[in-house]
Amino acid sequence: MNNIRFCIAILLGLCLLSSCSKDDVIYLSKPHTREVSLIYMLVTNDKGEDLVLKSPDYSVTSKEVETFGFDSWKVFVNEKLLQSSEENITHRRKKVNPYKEENYGGKKIIALESNLAVDKILEKDGYYKKPYTWEYIVTSYSLFGDSKPHRIRINYLPRFETLLHVEVEFTIWVDDIQQTVYYPKGWKLEPKIEYGTFIRPCFILNIDKL
Repeated sequence: MNNIRFCIAILLGLCLLSSCSKDDVIYLSKPHTREVSLIYMLVTNDKGEDLVLKSPDYSVTSKEVETFGFDSWKVFVNEKLLQSSEENITHRRKKVNPYKEENYGGKKIIALESNLAVDKILEKDGYYKKPYTWEYIVTSYSLFGDSKPHRIRINYLPRFETLLHVEVEFTIWVDDIQQTVYYPKGWKLEPKIEYGTFIRPCFILNIDKL
């Protein structure tokens, strides 16, 4: 009887080890429920107005999903076109204030994301641990007051050893003007934004400074 109990205990232990190992592999192969490349953008002017909230391209669905629609949207990686709203019009619409657990300090923020298109490259080429640069080329008359393409250039510099705690240093330019990037309060990187509680880095774009 004791031998049987011992064998059962061994089998249960092996099952638990196997289960943990499998979970680790699944977690590492899908390290994010949110994109590692995800950046938040707040848009204002010299008057301090929330231009996303004022925009006719901002909308809320019946299920309280907030979105903003650029007039056009393109993503370039290494000067190669990766994604375009001309090929798929849904790419131009981005989530606003996307996660319920965040406190946006009364502001409307646009989640600059590529539906994991950029992340697939980051994962494939160096498993998120290599520096990278990509660009979002957008037009939006309601935000910028013109129909010209505006270039959001993003430098990605990973500052982590494991995907269990991902911290990334970003350098961002809009139309060649460098922006101040603010980091979540739980990160070691500085500076921190004075209001709200974000889980992703963000920058505040003043269109009057462009």
